[in-house]
Amino acid sequence: MTLNKIINKFYNLGAYSFCFCIFYKFYFYILASFFKVDKWHIQTPFHCRSYKQKIVNISNNLKLSSVVEVGCGVGDIISRIKADTKYGFDIEPRVIKLAKFLDKKTNYEQGSFSNFNNLTHAVDMLIAINWLHGFDKSFIVNQFLKRDMISRIKYIFVDKVSKVGAECHDFEQYFKGLAVKIIDCPDPEDTTRVLLLFEVKISE
Repeated sequence: MTLNKIINKFYNLGAYSFCFCIFYKFYFYILASFFKVDKWHIQTPFHCRSYKQKIVNISNNLKLSSVVEVGCGVGDIISRIKADTKYGFDIEPRVIKLAKFLDKKTNYEQGSFSNFNNLTHAVDMLIAINWLHGFDKSFIVNQFLKRDMISRIKYIFVDKVSKVGAECHDFEQYFKGLAVKIIDCPDPEDTTRVLLLFEVKISE
């Protein structure tokens, strides 16, 4: 990382988060070696990325009682959201093992949207951040945009990424008749990422 990037990071994060960012980078590097987790899973801890902090702040302001994150990684986001019931799903078993080590208050399981479908209760928020851009529209339609699934959710948090090699999904079009966008928030550190919060309102 160049000096200019370090200075910009310090400016964007603030002194408090910047210091914790450095600490957790070293801490997670050690844990990743112990749990045999691919390093890319732990390269950007919570304190290193403004968009993760923004998602947590927005979510906690909504006073949620139940939250599910699909593609939760090591639990950077879901572990910090205040809710009575929390589930984190990820397809990597070693990542889930590390998440369970770091956070005892969230129910972590290996899996994806199919795990959500196995839940029998309604959910205040479903989060799917920083991975849907790696899949095409058909995956989202087949796995995500099921009316009976979305009808059990109050809010949906996703991100739209517009960069080379990424699928720039038109979530407003995907969710037409199912949910309404209530927050459109650019990532302060990355102009290619926009955070989108939808409220489920299914049209008859």
